[in-house]
Amino acid sequence: MPVLRLVPSASNDVIPAPKITPNVLGNVNMTMLFKRFGLMSRTCLVAAVLVPAAALALPDDAALTQLLVGTWHGPRHETQYLADGIWILDPPDEGDNTRGKWRIEHGRLIETWRFTDETEDSSSVEEIIELTDKIFKSRIILQEGPGKPEGQVLPSEIFTVTRVTEKN
Repeated sequence: MPVLRLVPSASNDVIPAPKITPNVLGNVNMTMLFKRFGLMSRTCLVAAVLVPAAALALPDDAALTQLLVGTWHGPRHETQYLADGIWILDPPDEGDNTRGKWRIEHGRLIETWRFTDETEDSSSVEEIIELTDKIFKSRIILQEGPGKPEGQVLPSEIFTVTRVTEKN
């Protein structure tokens, strides 16, 4: 480490203190390097979170609504979703709930119905996992009203149904 010596001048002029710049300049460069590294790592983290989410993002509600219209075949029933927001179940489920209303909001299917001899509606909210022209995968994340299964654990298992195609 260099030693700094001050020598008094004959004129008694004030001599400014010397600036030691090599270490200060080195610290500035290191600080900028760490700032850039921090920014780069945050950018990578954001990209790592957003890219998969964007790849899995569902279409908007209008596109999902259009895709859902039609008849879907499941293990126990066929469900027909009409463009006017009515759904029809065939064969009827327990409690004779053969029809109800449906809509899609924020990428979720919301269905309402009323069981025979009930005075209030039941409803369910399903998370749409996949919806194409051939496959519909969803799971129930909320169910309310009369007829809610006792001991129901939510979210439910994933249900997969396939589109019934018309034969010409």
